[in-house]
Amino acid sequence: MRALQELPAVTKNLILPVIRLRPWLAARRLVRAVERIQEAIGGRYFGLDLDRSRRGHRETEAYADFEMLFDEQDAWQNYYDFVEQTPFAIPVLRSGVDLQLPSQLSHVQRIDRGLIVRVDVQQPFSVQGVAQACAERQLENVAFILDCGWRSDGHLLPFEATCVGLIRTITEVSPEFEFVVGGGDFPASGFDTKGNNFEIPGEERQLVAGVRRVLNDVEIVFGDWASTREPSTDNQIRRSRPRLDMPTRQGWECWRSATPDGTYAELAAEIVEDRQLGEMSDLWGEQLIIATKDGEEPAIKSPTTAAAVRVNLHMIAQAHFDTGGPEITDELLVGEL
Repeated sequence: MRALQELPAVTKNLILPVIRLRPWLAARRLVRAVERIQEAIGGRYFGLDLDRSRRGHRETEAYADFEMLFDEQDAWQNYYDFVEQTPFAIPVLRSGVDLQLPSQLSHVQRIDRGLIVRVDVQQPFSVQGVAQACAERQLENVAFILDCGWRSDGHLLPFEATCVGLIRTITEVSPEFEFVVGGGDFPASGFDTKGNNFEIPGEERQLVAGVRRVLNDVEIVFGDWASTREPSTDNQIRRSRPRLDMPTRQGWECWRSATPDGTYAELAAEIVEDRQLGEMSDLWGEQLIIATKDGEEPAIKSPTTAAAVRVNLHMIAQAHFDTGGPEITDELLVGEL
């Protein structure tokens, strides 16, 4: 949320985040998590999905509120009521033992903010049936997100053919739907063998480019996980040595301390020199790196803040990848926004 909050307004206007809701830290009620999202993005639309990995995590009022949203009674009535009460939230089609599709789409029509259909490419449901039902009801602003998931091995490209097939199936029903293809492959491990300064290639752009080449008559929007991982995986990661990551056009460059007693300040100094960062920057992530080098506050002091910097700069790089916005190259990330 901090990485999203600190994006420039022009970048926020280019993206549509789909957020998996879960109770916010020690918040008493679930609505606090929604308020935190709204603090981060302002009066902009966002997809409101649910983080299944947090079910039954704690016994609090917030988690009791959260659990109610998974109730499949009356086609997820609780979930759709919650979305309707949340300004700018777009519903994400629920899936369970029975889709209860007609009733779900009735909820969608009542809310009248469009619909996001997130398709797990590794375990897809009947997209043709969903597309047909949406077309028959003449629903507008329906976006199918072909989500290839997070791959710890970095192998997203094998899902290209599946994405193509799913999109073809949907467009045979109607050409009016919107499509997003994406996934995530920022690694969770394997850094010990890479040295102190190394690059990590990403496959997200290659995946989308491959789908576009085959379906050149369909507009495919780029999507990715913003260099995040599955929540359960993130919680298991414990870094023994400080590491800072900076985006390239299709991956990341990483600086890692040689020993556990290394500091973020030392890494920040290397980045400022290697990336030729000026003392002033309009980008929050770069500002924190410069402040860390100079021993000023706020500074990067933990893996959590370091990850927020990476996510922030990665979203800027990808949002402006081909818009004619700030200059984004593999060597330097600059530009006034």
